Amino acid sequence: MSLTRIGAWCAIGAVVAFVAGIALMAASGVQVLIPETGKDGLDWIADVDDASGVFFFGAWLVIVGGVLGLVGLIGFYDYLRRAGDWLALAPILGVFGLTLVTISHLLPIGGSAGWPLASGSSRGSAMR
Repeated sequence: MSLTRIGAWCAIGAVVAFVAGIALMAASGVQVLIPETGKDGLDWIADVDDASGVFFFGAWLVIVGGVLGLVGLIGFYDYLRRAGDWLALAPILGVFGLTLVTISHLLPIGGSAGWPLASGSSRGSAMR
Protein backbone atom coordinates (compact mmCIF):
# COMPACT_ATOMS: atom_id res chain seq x y z
CA MET A 1 0.00 0.00 0.00
CA SER A 2 1.40 3.39 -0.97
CA LEU A 3 1.79 6.41 1.26
CA THR A 4 -0.61 8.31 -0.99
CA ARG A 5 -3.34 5.68 -0.49
CA ILE A 6 -2.80 5.60 3.29
CA GLY A 7 -2.99 9.41 3.32
CA ALA A 8 -6.23 9.35 1.36
CA TRP A 9 -7.86 6.92 3.78
CA CYS A 10 -6.64 8.98 6.75
CA ALA A 11 -8.08 12.13 5.18
CA ILE A 12 -11.47 10.42 4.86
CA GLY A 13 -11.17 9.21 8.46
CA ALA A 14 -10.32 12.75 9.57
CA VAL A 15 -13.52 14.14 8.06
CA VAL A 16 -15.60 11.39 9.70
CA ALA A 17 -13.88 11.96 13.07
CA PHE A 18 -14.39 15.74 12.89
CA VAL A 19 -18.07 15.50 11.97
CA ALA A 20 -18.84 12.85 14.60
CA GLY A 21 -16.78 14.60 17.28
CA ILE A 22 -18.39 17.99 16.75
CA ALA A 23 -21.87 16.45 16.72
CA LEU A 24 -21.18 14.60 19.99
CA MET A 25 -19.76 17.70 21.69
CA ALA A 26 -22.74 19.80 20.63
CA ALA A 27 -25.14 17.10 21.84
CA SER A 28 -23.48 17.14 25.29
CA GLY A 29 -24.43 20.76 25.90
CA VAL A 30 -20.95 22.32 25.82
CA GLN A 31 -20.96 24.96 23.10
CA VAL A 32 -17.24 25.36 22.33
CA LEU A 33 -14.15 23.19 22.51
CA ILE A 34 -11.63 25.85 23.51
CA PRO A 35 -12.61 27.89 26.58
CA GLU A 36 -12.77 31.65 26.77
CA THR A 37 -10.92 33.56 29.47
CA GLY A 38 -12.36 35.11 32.61
CA LYS A 39 -15.91 34.35 33.75
CA ASP A 40 -16.76 32.63 30.47
CA GLY A 41 -13.85 30.27 31.07
CA LEU A 42 -15.17 29.42 34.52
CA ASP A 43 -18.61 28.78 33.02
CA TRP A 44 -16.99 26.53 30.39
CA ILE A 45 -15.22 24.53 33.09
CA ALA A 46 -18.53 24.12 34.93
CA ASP A 47 -20.27 23.03 31.72
CA VAL A 48 -17.54 20.48 30.98
CA ASP A 49 -17.70 19.26 34.56
CA ASP A 50 -21.46 18.75 34.21
CA ALA A 51 -21.22 17.18 30.75
CA SER A 52 -21.31 13.45 30.34
CA GLY A 53 -18.66 11.29 28.75
CA VAL A 54 -20.22 12.17 25.39
CA PHE A 55 -18.37 15.51 25.40
CA PHE A 56 -15.01 13.91 26.17
CA PHE A 57 -15.51 11.20 23.55
CA GLY A 58 -16.43 13.85 20.96
CA ALA A 59 -13.46 16.02 21.93
CA TRP A 60 -11.05 13.10 21.63
CA LEU A 61 -12.56 12.27 18.23
CA VAL A 62 -11.71 15.82 17.12
CA ILE A 63 -8.14 15.35 18.34
CA VAL A 64 -7.86 11.97 16.58
CA GLY A 65 -9.26 13.66 13.47
CA GLY A 66 -6.43 16.18 13.66
CA VAL A 67 -3.83 13.42 13.82
CA LEU A 68 -5.47 11.58 10.92
CA GLY A 69 -5.46 14.86 9.01
CA LEU A 70 -1.71 15.15 9.54
CA VAL A 71 -1.17 11.72 7.98
CA GLY A 72 -3.53 12.69 5.17
CA LEU A 73 -1.48 15.80 4.45
CA ILE A 74 1.72 13.74 4.42
CA GLY A 75 0.14 11.45 1.82
CA PHE A 76 -0.89 14.52 -0.16
CA TYR A 77 2.70 15.76 0.03
CA ASP A 78 3.93 12.41 -1.30
CA TYR A 79 1.63 12.79 -4.28
CA LEU A 80 2.43 16.45 -4.97
CA ARG A 81 6.21 16.25 -4.65
CA ARG A 82 6.29 14.58 -8.06
CA ALA A 83 4.66 17.68 -9.54
CA GLY A 84 7.28 20.15 -8.35
CA ASP A 85 8.73 21.90 -5.36
CA TRP A 86 6.20 24.73 -5.18
CA LEU A 87 3.20 22.43 -5.01
CA ALA A 88 4.84 20.37 -2.25
CA LEU A 89 5.05 23.46 -0.05
CA ALA A 90 1.28 23.59 0.60
CA PRO A 91 0.98 20.26 2.47
CA ILE A 92 4.12 21.03 4.48
CA LEU A 93 2.64 24.32 5.67
CA GLY A 94 -0.69 22.53 6.25
CA VAL A 95 0.99 19.98 8.52
CA PHE A 96 2.58 22.81 10.51
CA GLY A 97 -0.72 24.63 10.94
CA LEU A 98 -2.74 21.51 11.77
CA THR A 99 -0.14 20.49 14.37
CA LEU A 100 -0.61 23.82 16.15
CA VAL A 101 -4.41 23.53 15.98
CA THR A 102 -4.35 19.95 17.32
CA ILE A 103 -2.14 20.99 20.23
CA SER A 104 -4.43 23.94 20.99
CA HIS A 105 -7.40 21.54 21.17
CA LEU A 106 -5.51 18.92 23.17
CA LEU A 107 -4.48 21.24 26.00
CA PRO A 108 -7.95 22.23 27.27
CA ILE A 109 -9.39 18.75 26.82
CA GLY A 110 -6.44 17.00 28.40
CA GLY A 111 -6.50 19.34 31.36
CA SER A 112 -10.24 19.84 31.80
CA ALA A 113 -10.77 16.57 33.61
CA GLY A 114 -8.39 17.62 36.37
CA TRP A 115 -9.30 21.30 36.71
CA PRO A 116 -11.01 21.94 40.04
CA LEU A 117 -13.77 24.50 39.99
CA ALA A 118 -12.92 27.69 41.82
CA SER A 119 -14.75 28.37 45.03
CA GLY A 120 -16.90 31.47 45.35
CA SER A 121 -14.22 33.54 47.11
CA SER A 122 -11.42 32.63 44.72
CA ARG A 123 -13.72 33.01 41.70
CA GLY A 124 -14.16 36.69 42.50
CA SER A 125 -10.43 37.25 42.88
CA ALA A 126 -9.73 35.50 39.57
CA MET A 127 -11.92 38.02 37.78
CA ARG A 128 -9.94 41.08 38.95
